[in-house]
Amino acid sequence: MEKVIQDLIDKEAIIRTINGYVETADRKEWEKCEALFTEDVTLHHITETNPDEAQTEESEVVKASDLMQQWSNLFDKFNATMHMVTNHNVTINGDEAICESYVNAIHIAKAALNAERHHLSFGMYKHKLVRKEGVWRISEVNYDQIYALGNTAIF
Repeated sequence: MEKVIQDLIDKEAIIRTINGYVETADRKEWEKCEALFTEDVTLHHITETNPDEAQTEESEVVKASDLMQQWSNLFDKFNATMHMVTNHNVTINGDEAICESYVNAIHIAKAALNAERHHLSFGMYKHKLVRKEGVWRISEVNYDQIYALGNTAIF
């Protein structure tokens, strides 16, 4: 029974970590966001910016502090962003976990950038997490974009 209870506690903590990172990013709370990641983070994004173009894949390992600076610079272009992450499917294996979920992201550019100010992105997340000193942290973010709508020039 203790294992079942611990698994439920861990799953809740993992989901809170995933939700917390998109919430703090949308609020531009970079120190809080960075605290949810391991020092080194692997990023793998499959995006399709135009349905007539081939998909592009990007993968890199970055320092969480550098990632926050990149996101800060990017998010400064936007009046608002809103990332909605749902349908969390968590698998735990000791001190490692995977959380697969859906994501809908809305990005609204500042008015001065372009008359067409929005970009919507829909896809699947696969986060890898590790537990260190009792705290779950994101070590890898995989994003597989299923569809996008709007102006990619705002990025």
